[in-house]
Amino acid sequence: MIFTKLLYFFLAFNNRKCNSDKTYYKIIYHKNKKGCVESNTTQKIANTFNAKLGSCSEQNYTIFKGVYKIPFCCIVHGYECDVE
Repeated sequence: MIFTKLLYFFLAFNNRKCNSDKTYYKIIYHKNKKGCVESNTTQKIANTFNAKLGSCSEQNYTIFKGVYKIPFCCIVHGYECDVE
């Protein structure tokens, strides 16, 4: 069990060195409000979260709401839509 977690940790971060990171976004619902989260990550990690290539600002989400760290993965930035 511990070996599996260590292997996943090693492969996830080792893979990031080989591939260039791009910005991916995903539209979410948080507290009954529509929002957007984005992160600079690899395509493999983005596919895990069903994220799309692009940024939140391209989708008209520009009001910054905060940062969240996903353990062993990445840091995501949250945004809210500036047009209601």
